[in-house]
Amino acid sequence: MDYRIVSTAGGRTVVECGGRLTFSNSTTFMRVAEELKATGDGHCWVFDLSGLEFIDSAGLGMLLMARDMAGQQNGRMLLKGATGQVEKALSLARFDELIPTEE
Repeated sequence: MDYRIVSTAGGRTVVECGGRLTFSNSTTFMRVAEELKATGDGHCWVFDLSGLEFIDSAGLGMLLMARDMAGQQNGRMLLKGATGQVEKALSLARFDELIPTEE
């Protein structure tokens, strides 16, 4: 997985994701999580999935882990931009009930 963290005004931090989010990317994802933790309490983490080509069940689990971490820091997490296989995987897993989507 490729990523870029973009801090924005108003307590929002955007993570632009690209490539594939699979079990083999867990180390990279943990690095992302540690960088997000450093943003402090009360932030909104937005995962922009528009550049993500593929996600598997481990990748879905990593997104849930990030959601839980945001909640532990009195923050929240949103998803946006999913297309193709990623959008289908999120839909099949009913992620709309687990993590809100930013329009």
